[in-house]
Amino acid sequence: MSKTKRRGLIDDSETAAIHETYSNHVASVWRADDIRLVFGQYVPAKGDPFAPKGPAQGVLQPQEVRNSVEQRGAVTMSWAHAKLIHELLGAGIRRFEELNGEIKQNVAPSP
Repeated sequence: MSKTKRRGLIDDSETAAIHETYSNHVASVWRADDIRLVFGQYVPAKGDPFAPKGPAQGVLQPQEVRNSVEQRGAVTMSWAHAKLIHELLGAGIRRFEELNGEIKQNVAPSP
């Protein structure tokens, strides 16, 4: 891979080796040496009678759909790296909120 340094960052133009995914669920498992983050995505449960059958089926209310979580990937890291990611995310969130206002957390209604 060809890597060049630009503005203090490594620019890798060959991104085919990078796996990208979407996650709206995360779980963690940890032990003394490291922490594992398991990323998933909420999807309608298989066999759910309320699950949409196609794109033109109308809009369902969130409480009508029974969800399950499909695992998309996992990352295991040392506690030192976890702390670094905590600091990076905190700095990013603070900057985002300075520019866009407070991030509101969505809380699903209880069934």
